[in-house]
Amino acid sequence: MRDQLVRYGVSQISAASETNPGGYEDGSTTEAQPYEKTGNTGAQFTLGDHRSLDEVISMMIDGGYIPSFCTGCYRKGRVGADFMDLAKPGLIKEYCKPNAMFTFREYLEDYASPATKAKGLELLKRLTQTFPKEELKRRVEGNLCRIGDGERDLYF
Repeated sequence: MRDQLVRYGVSQISAASETNPGGYEDGSTTEAQPYEKTGNTGAQFTLGDHRSLDEVISMMIDGGYIPSFCTGCYRKGRVGADFMDLAKPGLIKEYCKPNAMFTFREYLEDYASPATKAKGLELLKRLTQTFPKEELKRRVEGNLCRIGDGERDLYF
């Protein structure tokens, strides 16, 4: 069902999440062994999707989507009225798409399986070509290359 919901515009989903208090601290779970299968008690509710984060991201790539781990607006102070001044006329899209691509590239470099990384890099190439402004396209390509070379926390 989640795979279908993404196609209808659901923009926030979780993956490989824990629902038990302290679930990320005790080391009793891994992406391959969800909390419900460890025999522990205390989960707030049972998750119906036991795929790993890599599997969910791979599904998103297959659909032509990328996840965004972006915190660029917060880091740049684009919050509240400042954010809305950019959002209302649609100017924020010149920040959101590149920043989502940058954080996605970081994920691919640092955490993705080889298969997910290969698919994700190909998707990033295609998405880069969709920028109508050549200067923005060059800046995005440059930052994606810098991230591939090991830089982190690049954002507009």
